[in-house]
Amino acid sequence: MITLGIVLCALFMSMQAVEQPAPETKVTRSKAKKSTKSFALPIGKLWVDPTAWHKSTESNVPGATLELAHDEGDAFLAVITSPDFIPANDFIVAFVEGMASGDSEVKNATLSKRRSLTVNGTQLTDITITAIVSHQPFVYRGYLYTGRKGLCLILTWTHADLYSELVGDIEQALDGYVAK
Repeated sequence: MITLGIVLCALFMSMQAVEQPAPETKVTRSKAKKSTKSFALPIGKLWVDPTAWHKSTESNVPGATLELAHDEGDAFLAVITSPDFIPANDFIVAFVEGMASGDSEVKNATLSKRRSLTVNGTQLTDITITAIVSHQPFVYRGYLYTGRKGLCLILTWTHADLYSELVGDIEQALDGYVAK
């Protein structure tokens, strides 16, 4: 009985770790030494390092406002927007559930990290989703804006084994979002 109690307590605490946002973090796009390139979005602009990111020649995400590929070809970025307000939690739950149900190659999509942060003066939600795609582990990292202007998701993805090498370029691109 004690073992069951410990297991249930651990399960409850692990669910709370994902559901409860971490303390708010503030991020401000700094004036980089490298030149930056901006892309106009329906809700703001995205500033990226043009030596690391370029416009994708292929469409990977139907309906995406913008798609970029990392210059090494190992990471991708898509911007999805909607003029409708959707609460962040509702969108995230539906998005994670939809990843697996919409594509038979995607398995075990799990929200592994969620936190609130302020980026360039705007409240955003930072999410990390892990999934198995075609039997390979992938990491999806993105910033989500939901507010009176609508919804904007900037989502990146790469193979899990490459994430630690590319996280600097990924975070630079995500931190370059300015909602207007």
